[in-house]
Amino acid sequence: MPTYHLASCADDIDLRISHIIRGQDHLSNTYKHVLIFEGASGDTPAVRASSLASSRPTDRSLSKRRHGPVVSVTTYRDAGFLPEAFINFLCLLGWSPKTIART
Repeated sequence: MPTYHLASCADDIDLRISHIIRGQDHLSNTYKHVLIFEGASGDTPAVRASSLASSRPTDRSLSKRRHGPVVSVTTYRDAGFLPEAFINFLCLLGWSPKTIART
């Protein structure tokens, strides 16, 4: 919906968001958001896509609407996770090496 895209970008601009990491299901929205950022402020955040994180045992994508605070960044912050550790975790979601070292 157009209102979602405008509201999402307006919120990001208001909060001075500098980096956006979205699930791959939002790839088709990215170009719309870049155009809105350029039209509204000229400052476009760095945008990256990540593979979707899923829950076990259903393998449905994680959602704050279904899974509550377990998917909130503030939950990890309040538990003492360092921002760098959380970013590292997000970067490695859905990634694995081609070969696994056996010990």
